[in-house]
Amino acid sequence: MFSLLKDTLEKYGLDITKCVGDSFDGAANMSGIYNGVAAESVASLHVHTCCYSHSLNLVLTDAAFSTTAATTLFGVVQRVSTFFKSAYKRIGVLDKTLKERGRRFRRLVSIGETKWLSKSAALIKIFRSYSATDSTKSGLLVELIVALDTIAEEPTFHESARSDAKFLLDNFIKFETILTAHAFLLIYKINTPLSLYLQTKGLDMLQAWRMVETVSKEVAAISRDFESVHDKAKDFGASANFALEELETDLEIDVALPKKRARKKKRMTGEQCQDEAVVNEVESFRINVFNAIMDRVSQNINERFLNYIKIHQDFACFDPRRFNELKRAGIPSSATNKVCELLGDRVNRELLRMQLESFVDSYPRLALSLPEEFEILGSGREKSEDNGDELDEERHDVSTCKENGKTCKACFTCPYNVLHQCSLNSTAYSELYTVYHFLLTLAITQVECERSFSKLKLIKTRLRSTLSQQNLDSLMLMSVELVTF
Repeated sequence: MFSLLKDTLEKYGLDITKCVGDSFDGAANMSGIYNGVAAESVASLHVHTCCYSHSLNLVLTDAAFSTTAATTLFGVVQRVSTFFKSAYKRIGVLDKTLKERGRRFRRLVSIGETKWLSKSAALIKIFRSYSATDSTKSGLLVELIVALDTIAEEPTFHESARSDAKFLLDNFIKFETILTAHAFLLIYKINTPLSLYLQTKGLDMLQAWRMVETVSKEVAAISRDFESVHDKAKDFGASANFALEELETDLEIDVALPKKRARKKKRMTGEQCQDEAVVNEVESFRINVFNAIMDRVSQNINERFLNYIKIHQDFACFDPRRFNELKRAGIPSSATNKVCELLGDRVNRELLRMQLESFVDSYPRLALSLPEEFEILGSGREKSEDNGDELDEERHDVSTCKENGKTCKACFTCPYNVLHQCSLNSTAYSELYTVYHFLLTLAITQVECERSFSKLKLIKTRLRSTLSQQNLDSLMLMSVELVTF
């Protein structure tokens, strides 16, 4: 793989020794420490980064298959989406149920392997908190249960459809399903803002790392908060039962876990054994499901992002948000070690520290030369039609000046622009300018490359299989660089 990459770069006249970093997914042929591209010595200042977006997606995907309850939940959610989409007659039953409650038809979200937010969007669509005042803001669980019951009892439907509807109905009315869904909704509420930010254009590397640290701490904080999740699931089930009563149906959602029967072992002659201790069903779920899911998420976040701690600790010294702290406490003695190691002979460590100390003091005055607003090309992120408004409501305000078109004076880009506009990059702060130039060049995600493959799938469909390469290149260029055209 490395040889192919090297030959391709040489073909287009690109010097691989000037490559300062790369960002690949977690595939072994790219990130392998022995035979992967990351194991090759590309250049002295080369930084290999496993794509943050892929790493976070792998964390959440692994959690979705960590327990039997989690696997069953997402399997049922995917099957109910496929069940209704496979026949217009079934969709008609769901549409009629929604209209009876004064709600417009809302399409169910399918779970896709390449759609990183699809699991979150699918759960929100179904298990969103029930609103007694505004049913349009509620999840679709009540309507799904009524529609599935109608299909299961209607003799005009095929027996296989009735059997599938009965199976899905039995799973959706289980309290275990609702409780597991609310556990994942809590996880996605914390991780979704980070996932959305990692898919933005021109993101700030240090801001992304700060959000990773915040997510890690928040997951650790909620990892044993099972009581609040259990109470929220019970309130959700009670509200859904109230809605079912309004529809005058005999259906009812469980609001408690089924009791576990103690297993008694047969005692042989002379054998001394004890029967299995009776474990409370709630306590059993907390230990075997909730704690297992939370521990898996917390452990995977630490394992997949732990390798970047040292380099980000060095980057923090160049963050304008920490300049006031550096003024009071001074620059740590170990600061800039990793950056100078990566840059090698291109910077002098002592001179860099002197320039950083001077720049920290003068930055508030120099930053006044920056314009308050500027024009940006392109939006931060493309909105998926499957995600809808639900995911937007979960997003926090993490935008930088490269997203909203206003100078924030608090990201890596602002000090770089100050040094460039004030012509300080070749004289007073030459070493510091080199460091900022290096930091802004590093990539931490490859989502833009992934979007190109998504565009290719949308353009070259089975009906356009004979599309010529020239026309395909032109259509791809117009689609990917839509803002330019």
